[in-house]
Amino acid sequence: MIPFYPDGHLERYLLIDEQYVSALRQILFSLYYLHERRIIYCDLKPKNLLIDKDKDKITVIIADFGLFKIATPTNNLLNTFCGTLPYATPDVFPRRTCISNGYGAKVDI
Repeated sequence: MIPFYPDGHLERYLLIDEQYVSALRQILFSLYYLHERRIIYCDLKPKNLLIDKDKDKITVIIADFGLFKIATPTNNLLNTFCGTLPYATPDVFPRRTCISNGYGAKVDI
């Protein structure tokens, strides 16, 4: 059964101060978990961060792994474009000087 998150995504949800800190911590821990497994998410944006609210406590869930990449042990750097244009880091755009060397998990931050 696929879970449903009626509270929506982060783009349409207003957080209070304590929730911002909690949300950021959860996102960073989630990215750390993915990066430890050599998974680069590549499409971090508010619409892909679902909210599960229980009173004043929120849980942030990273969704939509459609653009993720796996850095292989022999090639830690990637060189294909990925992401949503307004949210993508400059490293993933073609014709950048750094693209010839590739990019890694830092594009998620």
